Amino acid sequence: MAYVSGSAASFADLKSAIETACTSNGWSLTSGVLSYGATAYFKLTNDTTNLRLDGGTGQSGSSLTGAYTYGVKFANIASTMSFPINYEIHLFENPAEVYIVINYNSDFYQQMSFGISAMPGIGGTGAWFTGMFDSRLNDATATVSKMYITANLSQIGTQAFNGPGFGLFSSFGGTYHTSFLHCGLDSTVGWRTLAVQTVGTGMYPASVHVAGILSGLPTLATQSTVLLPIGPSVTRNSNGRTLGVRLENARLCRIDNIVPGDIVTYGAEQWVVYPWYRKDSTTRDGVPWVTGAEHSGTFGFAVRYTGV
Repeated sequence: MAYVSGSAASFADLKSAIETACTSNGWSLTSGVLSYGATAYFKLTNDTTNLRLDGGTGQSGSSLTGAYTYGVKFANIASTMSFPINYEIHLFENPAEVYIVINYNSDFYQQMSFGISAMPGIGGTGAWFTGMFDSRLNDATATVSKMYITANLSQIGTQAFNGPGFGLFSSFGGTYHTSFLHCGLDSTVGWRTLAVQTVGTGMYPASVHVAGILSGLPTLATQSTVLLPIGPSVTRNSNGRTLGVRLENARLCRIDNIVPGDIVTYGAEQWVVYPWYRKDSTTRDGVPWVTGAEHSGTFGFAVRYTGV
């Protein structure tokens, strides 16, 4: 386990920091491809407006093999992001999980993460990756990002591009998507997404499974930050579902009483808490698609903290 933080003057600097942190903690970097054992393969690429992450099942030279068609990315939408930006990288082993969070313009956040599912019997490689934006977002022509959140948390997305924002298997908005899992249930081996719930290709968002609890927090009985599991379910035959990923070191939560970046302690465990995008206590449940807003209410996530 490791925790690395710092500032980056560009997306190229951020890419270098992530690769250095990974190779210092169990990952290999060969011809620009990060790999963990012979199981998970990921590649970071950047230009002046974004840092993109793609996932595959192998590599050939500097290219991924078995890669999903699209990736995810951090994005400087319409050049509104002011550099340098702050970053925090959380790295874990058994299972391998990497969570990267950036903070910019004082109170805006984006996350991008990847790893290997610890769920037994799901087939495939178990590799997963997730991020704030679909790689097809045109950073230069998109409008300023506005997030929308439906009451039952079945749709969480960004109006900058008609697709989900935030990620961590909790964003679903139709054609575009930002969370992926490679598995092999029902004799169909391949990448699952949250864009559809079709057998062999689809998943149900983790946010839906805990929506009732998440929407009701914090309770009058306790104002503490309750941490809820992140576990998307893979669509199966006969209308069944199977838990495909259970993120061991990340949780969903509400942050009404938490300052973004603060650390909460539960017994021997510590967790650092972030907003989905930007905290706004005045409209704590966010806003629907009709208007969107440059915030995510008081919805947040937490990552296990191993720093000092």
